[in-house]
Amino acid sequence: MIIEFMDLLKDYLDIAGDLVSVRENRDAEKGLQHYISRLAERGFLVGAYVRHMLLKGGSPPEPTPWPILRVEVQLSTEAVVAHEDGTPYPHQES
Repeated sequence: MIIEFMDLLKDYLDIAGDLVSVRENRDAEKGLQHYISRLAERGFLVGAYVRHMLLKGGSPPEPTPWPILRVEVQLSTEAVVAHEDGTPYPHQES
């Protein structure tokens, strides 16, 4: 199921620029949310973030914005909540 989710995500990223209507975007969102919900039911968490990079040394010679999407799927029992810099939050017993 994780492979199917990642394939679907890649497909949507490939056509993202072509999704112009509200309906197309909503349908894409619903499709991804369906997989995220199914993964959650099986004990997996899905996380994502965008790194904003600059591509240098190409054509044109000016640096070009280059966003990178990072998506991770982890077992919820192995997930660690962390600060933005990656430092884990201290574990607190209830």
